[in-house]
Amino acid sequence: MAKSSKLIRNSGRYFFAHVALLFSMFSGSAGTMAATTDLKLARYIITETKGPNSFDPLDADATQNLPVARMIYLTPIETSFDDRLASTVLEKFNYDPVQKKIQFVVKSGLKFSDGSPITTQDVLLAILRMAWKRPDFPVIKEIVGIKQWVAQSKPLKTLPEGIISNGSLISISLDKTVHHPLFRFTLELFSIIPSRCINLEDGTVSCKEIPTSGYYQIESKNDSSIVFKKREEFPKILDRKAPDRIQFEYHEPKEIFTSKVLEGSSVAASNDGLFTYDEMEKINSQYLVRSLPRSRFFGFGINPTAKPFTSKICRQYFAQVFRKSYGKLLSHAGDIEGSIFTKIVTGYLSLDELEKANLSLESAKKRCLSEYKANPIRWSATSAFRDANYEAAMKNTLAELGQTDSDPVIFETRQQQDEAFLGQKVHIARFATGLWPLDPLGDLQMLFTPGLHKTLVFQQKDTALQDKITHLRSELPPSDRPNLAKDLNRYIFDDATFNVYRHISRFYVSTKSGQLSNFPTSVGSAAPWQVFEP
Repeated sequence: MAKSSKLIRNSGRYFFAHVALLFSMFSGSAGTMAATTDLKLARYIITETKGPNSFDPLDADATQNLPVARMIYLTPIETSFDDRLASTVLEKFNYDPVQKKIQFVVKSGLKFSDGSPITTQDVLLAILRMAWKRPDFPVIKEIVGIKQWVAQSKPLKTLPEGIISNGSLISISLDKTVHHPLFRFTLELFSIIPSRCINLEDGTVSCKEIPTSGYYQIESKNDSSIVFKKREEFPKILDRKAPDRIQFEYHEPKEIFTSKVLEGSSVAASNDGLFTYDEMEKINSQYLVRSLPRSRFFGFGINPTAKPFTSKICRQYFAQVFRKSYGKLLSHAGDIEGSIFTKIVTGYLSLDELEKANLSLESAKKRCLSEYKANPIRWSATSAFRDANYEAAMKNTLAELGQTDSDPVIFETRQQQDEAFLGQKVHIARFATGLWPLDPLGDLQMLFTPGLHKTLVFQQKDTALQDKITHLRSELPPSDRPNLAKDLNRYIFDDATFNVYRHISRFYVSTKSGQLSNFPTSVGSAAPWQVFEP
């Protein structure tokens, strides 16, 4: 928990010691870090976060855990190199919208890294554990009998009414038609681990060393990098060659063009929200760059139960001042947004359109400044998730609002930050997320699923918001959707507890003579091995 506005320390050594302990679950002995001059070693540069803090699949949605989970675990379904849904662990899969039924047939002959077979029960438990933990998750919430199943004292020892397991077949019946339900099972949250490693009494992971199901396993590591080695049973991944060994390296974003991190067989993953327009121009001129659709965004949450933000108009005024402060740091003011839907998604509204309803905010300035003075604002960041532009804008905002102490409270972990935010020790927490272009409303429902993200509890409990999302997810005439989506967008913007301020695009970059490959663009991020030329 925070001690002051300075870095919360045990210090950084505590964090990496904890991660090293987790690594030991997967790698046996530590081994020796492979030299980066090894021609068979592909280097994957991560600039958005630091190393992982959990290998539990239920924590795999966290930005720092997601890339590692994708390396060491299979999910029931995956996105192939050419944007198709595919699977290594399933012989076949399908969804019948008429019968409202999903069917998986589990492939035989696959093994975990310890040589034990991957069974139908292992795949089933990956789904059931998600259902037990997050029963309101999209698709999961539509499984027949899910509410009654979760209400049992030990649900993991039984099956919901809508799930049948017979031999290699898993059949999932839904109580309503769902759009794009199969995509949900590509998410790292459904990562497959041995069922024997799951405690059926309480759903926790019980194995000290979790055998991995994925294409790679951890070979070696140090405080700032991890080396993965491809498992021998996967000479190809979804019918395509992939690097035999991949080294994750964690770097600050600006190191992409201020150092030689991109030399050799390397690809960096980043997003344009971490750079100004001029810096992105420099990157595009120097390197080979491939971008995903602009479907992600930066934002910050405000705790509406803590003064001064119990007043909606004071939340709105703060968000307005922040967006103006942030815009002054960028080369193009048009980069500032307020819409939860990006331009490629139905329901997008420009910041000007959204702010029209709040033209009276200036009249609230005197009142809100008094509220801010009486109740000093505390904001937060984590040591693994820093953004210089955001932090400068937040400091400038607080200075403009008359607050003399504008330094952030910095936490070692997101969990510490979440606890402080919900406990009103800090008022503001930053986030980055996005909506899948093919099913944005499903992603929006997923984002605000009760129990999924602790700091979004205010949106999760907002019945008006949840009703609007549910209504948009129902069968509506196509002509009704744009206006209803815009209405939902305005509602989120006006509530000002969930404040989007910039739309971003994830991009991948290598030297112009490097090995950057074609990769799927219909998802939020490509699997690390997909970005390298085979």
